Amino acid sequence: MDRLKLDKTTLTVASLTDQPDDKAYWHARSPYDRMRAVEVLRQLNYGHSQSTARLQRVLEVTQLNLEDLKANKKAAGRYKDLDDLQNLP
Repeated sequence: MDRLKLDKTTLTVASLTDQPDDKAYWHARSPYDRMRAVEVLRQLNYGHSQSTARLQRVLEVTQLNLEDLKANKKAAGRYKDLDDLQNLP
């Protein structure tokens, strides 16, 4: 990726109560532009090293055994979980 430069000539002053229009801006951008922006932010935070070229995993997928699944459904207490609990073997 090219060396990026920060445009220091632009300054915007806004109130903290103003609603940001960030969401509309990013929804109007292509997926490529959005991923490029993520890469720029990653490089700003973690540097340009190839060893940091991957995003950190923040979730881990686990499998519960049937008894633990039943205990979790019961502990959650939501109607959907209680219904699921009735239909588990």
